[in-house]
Amino acid sequence: MWKIFKVELLLLFMLFNDSKVVKLNKIEYNRYMMDMAWIISKIKEDDYLLSEHADDERINDNLMLYEIEESVLNGLILESYPNDSRGSSCLVVGFTKVGKPIHVVCGKNGNLLIVITVYIPAPPKFKNPYQRSHK
Repeated sequence: MWKIFKVELLLLFMLFNDSKVVKLNKIEYNRYMMDMAWIISKIKEDDYLLSEHADDERINDNLMLYEIEESVLNGLILESYPNDSRGSSCLVVGFTKVGKPIHVVCGKNGNLLIVITVYIPAPPKFKNPYQRSHK
């Protein structure tokens, strides 16, 4: 099942992302990439940090903390940034129980999940929750 899930995520990544697909071997993947199972476990265990920037953006978009958690718990990784100068991170897209789309940028520092920023994806940057607008 996990292999099928990875393939589905890769297909979604390829369909909805204009970025180049980066191939990683299994060791590189485990070392640099976050996966949804790890992110979800950190959210469920309340073992994460919300950055000050993320909290500011949460307030700007009138998001409650439980909505961010809901969206991550049913989310998927839309974009991965394994080579970011600040450390490995990824963009998670998910929906609240009432269907509100939320983007959550998650970072990894050792075994610590850091919520870097959160926002509601909307034009002009996004066509829909899964696809960036072309420049």
